[in-house]
Amino acid sequence: MKKSNKNEESIKKIRLFLFIPVILWMIVIFWFSANNGDESSSQSAKITYGVTTVFDKLFHLGMSDSQKIQMSESMTLMVRKTAHFCEYMVLALLVRTALAGVFLRLGVRMQYVLTLGWVFIYAALDEFHQYFVPGRCSSIWDVLIDTAGGLIGILIIMVVRHFRKGSAYNRL
Repeated sequence: MKKSNKNEESIKKIRLFLFIPVILWMIVIFWFSANNGDESSSQSAKITYGVTTVFDKLFHLGMSDSQKIQMSESMTLMVRKTAHFCEYMVLALLVRTALAGVFLRLGVRMQYVLTLGWVFIYAALDEFHQYFVPGRCSSIWDVLIDTAGGLIGILIIMVVRHFRKGSAYNRL
């Protein structure tokens, strides 16, 4: 009897390791949010200029540097909001996986509700944190974009579960 309890405790401890990717990803999000306005804008500019350059080469447009800069500047807002969305979509995937692995008796619907709540609360805290970062501001719209990303992450899990009915994945 004692050996069984010891094994169960070991399994519970191992399952808690499922939260390590969640915590690491939350640190990454926090790190991006801690960049001041100039650093954040510079990162966005590099990414959008790189996307514009790839787009130019892929479609053989022969754009000048000034045209690439102009196009990349017009894409900045879209790239920044897409980054918000994707960060929190990944967070939802990680949170739901950790919840499913640790809380085995928790129903699937409750896992989805807790995951979306987790994403929403962290998004709100992240925006609150940004309020205090020089050159940054907080926005309820970003919280909504982040939460929408989390919702899409949950929908991805639901679709995968639907198409993998009866598989071991559905027990997670």
